[in-house]
Formats: sequence, C-alpha cells, structure tokens
Amino acid sequence: MRKAWRSDAELGVDEVVTTEVVVVGAGAAGMRAALAASPRSVQLLTAGALGATGSSPLAQGGVAAAMGSG
Repeated sequence: MRKAWRSDAELGVDEVVTTEVVVVGAGAAGMRAALAASPRSVQLLTAGALGATGSSPLAQGGVAAAMGSG
C-alpha cells in the first residue's frame, strides 16, 4: 500500500516558511498581487531567479511602466 503523503525529509525540504499570502509568479501580475497584499506577510514563488524567467521580461523588455501624458 502506498502512502498518500511524504515527510519533509523525503521531499528534501530544508525550511518551512509560514506566511499569510503566497503569490505564484513574479512577473508584472505577480508583483502587482504582492503589492496589493501588503502589509500582510507575502512570499513570492518563482521557477527561477527574479527577472530571469517567465514571460514578462520577454514581452516588455523587463519594464512595465506608464509613459506619456495621456
């Protein structure tokens, strides 16, 4: 019979973090969600280093800003 769960040691977990909000993704939408969730405790969950993975750097050159007068 197989176990339905695994221990932290079996999963290779080094640290357990307690937070109020988890945001998956650190692109423009993820960063906006993290800012909207403050001042609560927020953790960003990303597949790689910030700015190095995902679609936002490719789509926007890494910059999301309002420009112009109108």
